[in-house]
Amino acid sequence: MEQHEVEQKLDRAEALYGERNVEAAAELLVDILNAHPNHSRALADLGVVCYAVEHYEDAVMLFARSVSADNTNFEALNSLMQMFVAGGLPDQALLLWDEFGAFLPRPQQQQLRRLLPRKGKERIKPTRVQVGKVHFSLFLDPHEFSHRHMLDHFQRGLTYEEETTCLFLQQLARGDTVIDVGGHVGYFTLLAAHLVGKPGRVLTFEPSTKNYRKILLHLRKNRLVNAQVFNHALGSTRGTGRFFINLDNYGGHALWDIATHEFNQRSSWCPLVKQIGIQRLDDLISIEEARNVKLIKIDTEGSELAVLQGARATLGEGRVPFVVCEINRFALEHMGGSEQALRAEMAALGYSTYAFVGQGAEVRQLSPSETVLSEHVFNLLFSRERF
Repeated sequence: MEQHEVEQKLDRAEALYGERNVEAAAELLVDILNAHPNHSRALADLGVVCYAVEHYEDAVMLFARSVSADNTNFEALNSLMQMFVAGGLPDQALLLWDEFGAFLPRPQQQQLRRLLPRKGKERIKPTRVQVGKVHFSLFLDPHEFSHRHMLDHFQRGLTYEEETTCLFLQQLARGDTVIDVGGHVGYFTLLAAHLVGKPGRVLTFEPSTKNYRKILLHLRKNRLVNAQVFNHALGSTRGTGRFFINLDNYGGHALWDIATHEFNQRSSWCPLVKQIGIQRLDDLISIEEARNVKLIKIDTEGSELAVLQGARATLGEGRVPFVVCEINRFALEHMGGSEQALRAEMAALGYSTYAFVGQGAEVRQLSPSETVLSEHVFNLLFSRERF
């Protein structure tokens, strides 16, 4: 179907809908989508039709697909946000605004902002976090899964991500540089910023706009000025990528289709994707003239291998003593990698593999044939130094 024919059919379908001939409009739109499955305007128009006949779940999915096909489609984003607010899901509307609002011109941004619930950050009480001699405040929303997980640890007096936290406490010193890839809300960024002090430096990478803004808020509220935050992803090559928004877990956005995981029910119901920039860590370390890099922490929901491949020059020079990396086997496989491939990459760069055992940052070196017996996500330490 040629473009001019598509436009004619779209105009006709919209006219038929205006005449309340919903069935005929739907038939034309389905015909277009059979030829062009990701046509953003056709998806949005069919979403309007589905909403009119009270097929609300279909409408949500179509509006989401429309926004994903064209991140600048104001009508689809406006409709989806209105449905979330009307359906008692204001946090989902706020997430849409945070992740997609910046793609729109200012007048449209202002129009969408009026839809947002009046739920300011001041309503979220700061949570005081004590880690060893370090203390700082985080603004965490108990309604959000990943925030609630953190709050549960803090309220029970437990150490959040104990292994990595203890590694930070043991190895980081004043004047070090730390790289936090996958910053989430900034817990490790803030911890590192305190530990390395004013002479030190933290470089954080977080592709989610909502999480990126949360990190900036936390740095500002805690008066930390030695951390720099970048709102893009890291990978093996420079370019752009499809970033899948996780409505079930704001710490679980990824560069693969997270709706394929059984946990992510909302993300399956409302599949959202946005285009993001991807950079190489080697390039950014050179541009930022980062020196004394003591530790790199990587938690990128499956793209850890690609991040390491984009840092081969830095790691191969032996300038970074420690790399701590999350291992999510399901996610790694969906990104075309594996735990074995990641470990082989690090071995080729001169790093030994260590598993965390017991409490704190106690580790045991793994031979190439050994693996961690776990069905869950876990961390591995890669080091040039022997323990």
